[in-house]
Amino acid sequence: MTTEKKRIITAHKGGRTERISQRVLPEVKNMFDEMAERKNMKPADFLEFLIKKVYKKA
Repeated sequence: MTTEKKRIITAHKGGRTERISQRVLPEVKNMFDEMAERKNMKPADFLEFLIKKVYKKA
């Protein structure tokens, strides 16, 4: 079952100017990258998706 959607992604995402810099273990970074790839998302888009998803639940 595929749930792929056609998305239009702009290069700058309309105002994305902030940078997050955190150190994590290499295996955690690999897990994050694999999760983003499975969702067919860029890491920045995936991080934004996760934060918004958790924020809604709080």
